[in-house]
Amino acid sequence: MKDLFLVASIIKPVGQDGYFAIKSFSDFSDTFVSDREIFIDVWGDYRKFYIQDVIEKNDNLLLKLKNFDTGEDVRFLIGKDIFVTSSDSRKLDDEEYYIHDLIGLKVYQSEKFFGEVTDVLTLSSNDVLVVNRADGKEALIPFINDYVFDVDVEKGRITVSDKEEYLYDED
Repeated sequence: MKDLFLVASIIKPVGQDGYFAIKSFSDFSDTFVSDREIFIDVWGDYRKFYIQDVIEKNDNLLLKLKNFDTGEDVRFLIGKDIFVTSSDSRKLDDEEYYIHDLIGLKVYQSEKFFGEVTDVLTLSSNDVLVVNRADGKEALIPFINDYVFDVDVEKGRITVSDKEEYLYDED
């Protein structure tokens, strides 16, 4: 099986025509489109499905899968996760990164090891890297050019400002 990336979770059936509401984890509107191949974790087995229709209704995203025509047809999918393959994921522009690509990267101040990215917080103003520092404490680093100088996913490395006052402990 190709690398799969979590993009949504199925919340509940909606109506009697096989639609269901999802909680999307994607920032990209084109993640859910008709005829898109998706994978759903059905009892530990990643099954392939195709999206037939997508509707935005009252700030909810509703999906309908091909060959699922009633609310009863989709009931067993409630609570399941939706994935896409890496080849189906959106191609990013320069200086755009998927969160899953940032987690686990080693963080350096110049050439000095600082820590490892354990999470990325998505805030309204900017993203923030959560870093488990070498000393065991946690640091929050705004993911903006003033603090993050270089990201090299291939080398597994992020270079940040060496001005430690820019890094915040969560004590």
